[in-house]
Amino acid sequence: MKAFGRLLVIALIAFTIPAHADDASKRAKVRELFALNHMEDRIAQQRDNSLAQSHAMTRQLTDTMELNDSQEKMVNACYEQMNQLMAQSFDWARLEPEYETIYAQTYTEEELDGVLAFYKSPAGRAYMAKSPIVTEKTLAVSNENFAEVMPKIKDLLANLLESLKQSGVRYKPA
Repeated sequence: MKAFGRLLVIALIAFTIPAHADDASKRAKVRELFALNHMEDRIAQQRDNSLAQSHAMTRQLTDTMELNDSQEKMVNACYEQMNQLMAQSFDWARLEPEYETIYAQTYTEEELDGVLAFYKSPAGRAYMAKSPIVTEKTLAVSNENFAEVMPKIKDLLANLLESLKQSGVRYKPA
């Protein structure tokens, strides 16, 4: 019986070591993909774009207001808090392990090899070089659409609030 137990332990070790080696190999390929994709820069760009959108939304809300110096300081303090929240939310050192796990669980090693081969090819390098330009242009279109629809949404919400107020809506206790 002891011999069977030893054999079982040896078998378990023999089968888990290659799995760990495969996982380490996949994760190394994922990190290489992140480097080729300039993933950290892309996350920083997403942070900056989200921050710009948040600032634009805040400015849109305050543009109709005549702010005194104290109120302007309140808005600026809000901007600073937004900056801190976005910096924490889009921190690559925090996100990278999670992203690495997602990629490693999603792609097979063979698929990662193919993707890496593409990004190392002339077409892949051109794709990567031009992606920021395409992203910037498509984001500009999205932002224009957002800017067009936001005042309409704001009006809809203001009308809803006014209608609710006139209908005698009661607020829940805080």
